[in-house]
Amino acid sequence: FDTVSVDYERSVVMIGQREFPFEPGSETSGRKKNVYKLSGQERVLKIVKRNNRNLHNIFKSLYQTVERQEILREFGVPHAALVESDPNGPPYRYVVQENVRGISAAGLILNDGLTEEDVRQIASIVNVFEKGKLWQLDTNPFNWMRTTGEEGKTQMVYVDGKVYRYDEDW
Repeated sequence: FDTVSVDYERSVVMIGQREFPFEPGSETSGRKKNVYKLSGQERVLKIVKRNNRNLHNIFKSLYQTVERQEILREFGVPHAALVESDPNGPPYRYVVQENVRGISAAGLILNDGLTEEDVRQIASIVNVFEKGKLWQLDTNPFNWMRTTGEEGKTQMVYVDGKVYRYDEDW
């Protein structure tokens, strides 16, 4: 944590000797990570969040994103691809992922816009993982974004990137 800081006046995240300029006002905060839209790029920076009671889970969450990207590709999951990760990890302090434009399933729920097709797409992906009893995905509605392709067809994309080991009690 001592090597990660945010300068909001300059709109820069500093990690070790690296600086990541971000768009002012672009920060979003989850339970384990803070997310910043990188300036001039279609990418987001996710960093570990300090104020969480379980520090192990914060770093484990980034580990589950970095070390298990191949599983998402293997299963053909539409996801925000990992572009870069902390070269000093594990434990990882940050990841850079593609910025997926769209509206989250949570936003769709709040605006009464979630469709049966959206749910079907998420469920078909999650069910493959659950039935395999090896891996699980995070079903938090903030982690799924509805995107629209060139032909106007929508697709739900997994933007979190975490892949958990299967846990029957989870």
